[in-house]
Amino acid sequence: MRQLQDDLRADKRTLHTEARMELAEHNASARLLIVVDQFEELFTLCRDDQERRQFLDNVLYAATISQGQTTVIIAMRADFYVRSAAHAQLADCMSENQVTITPMDEHELTEAIELPARKVGLSFDAGLVDTIREDVLGQPGALPLLEHALRELWERRQGRQLTVAAYRDIGGVAVAIAKRAETEFGTLTPAQQNGLKHSKHTRTPSTLRL
Repeated sequence: MRQLQDDLRADKRTLHTEARMELAEHNASARLLIVVDQFEELFTLCRDDQERRQFLDNVLYAATISQGQTTVIIAMRADFYVRSAAHAQLADCMSENQVTITPMDEHELTEAIELPARKVGLSFDAGLVDTIREDVLGQPGALPLLEHALRELWERRQGRQLTVAAYRDIGGVAVAIAKRAETEFGTLTPAQQNGLKHSKHTRTPSTLRL
């Protein structure tokens, strides 16, 4: 792995070459699909401009080289588009192959809440789905919080029932993740807690590793 990281830093063709090697035993039409979620972390967590460019150069070369076998899908918040413009090739690729995902409407949110539970035989208390949906509807960036709240409800299910009482107990969508963080923090030893507090104020953000 260390050698691969070094190769990625040294040569923008490395990812493309690795993909070709991995697919060598497959049909000539086989492709490698790379999905990069939360692509904005390339700008928020990686503080090294050279390292960021090395990553982008590898991804873009693999995705655009003639007769290449790599397809790259990135998911990024729209408010980071301006940061992408600093890399001309990335900006061009995004403008030519962009798909905008709009916020979910009421019906889509209802399905996102209900369908996974229904598939495993769970039911909701009367009015619970409406309450959860209203807490999320129109709130930017709320979907990860919704995901966490639904997981908390799952862990507190009563038999096959997801309950209003459990939703109130976790503090709803807005508070659930904060309450879990406090609970997990409370399980640490005093030394571990002090270490986290110190780290919060002094640690520099992790860089993105190729």
